[in-house]
Amino acid sequence: MQNATSPTEPTLSGGILRDYLGQLASSASAPGGGSVAALTAAQGAALIGMVLNLTIGRPRFAAHDEEARAILAEAERLRADCTDLLDRDAAVLLALIGTYKLPKGTPEEREARAAALQVRTREATDVPLAVARASAALLPLCRRLLPIGNPAAVSDIGVAAACAVAAFRSAELNVLINLGQLADADFVAAARRELADLGSGLEDAAGAILAAVRERL
Repeated sequence: MQNATSPTEPTLSGGILRDYLGQLASSASAPGGGSVAALTAAQGAALIGMVLNLTIGRPRFAAHDEEARAILAEAERLRADCTDLLDRDAAVLLALIGTYKLPKGTPEEREARAAALQVRTREATDVPLAVARASAALLPLCRRLLPIGNPAAVSDIGVAAACAVAAFRSAELNVLINLGQLADADFVAAARRELADLGSGLEDAAGAILAAVRERL
């Protein structure tokens, strides 16, 4: 049987993606779960963009053009943000791990190391917290898109909603693992409250979108 693709034809699983997955699966400290959360959110945003690009400019959907373009602008912003956060998460994680290697032989060194760890841990918390915010923002876009998007791509709206929940819960875990290491009690409490607020009803909202998608399949 002849192969469907030529040996020299580029594939989605090749190049940068294969390298990324190989690094993720290795014993390297980064990328890790935070980068996965950011990538998952970026993919959800990209799927929303795809549905909109299959909708905008087509005469049968002209009545919703203004709303569709507004959703697209927000989806594109979130995709760009999450793409940047993918790299930032890996960078702050490596910086945090490097800080643990600082000398601690004297009281002065221990004090400097402890202070640096607080700074780096806060950075390593801020990034997945930003991913959580972006992930939660995807679901309202899915809900707005559902009645106006090209029905030929309705399943992709469902996949985007599923990505949003997976990305949020993944980012949430990466925030929570760091909060116990932070001495700033006010920040810790505020972060926990924000996660609780953002995550409240998240699965129910996604479930409603998925149910509506299934009705259209």
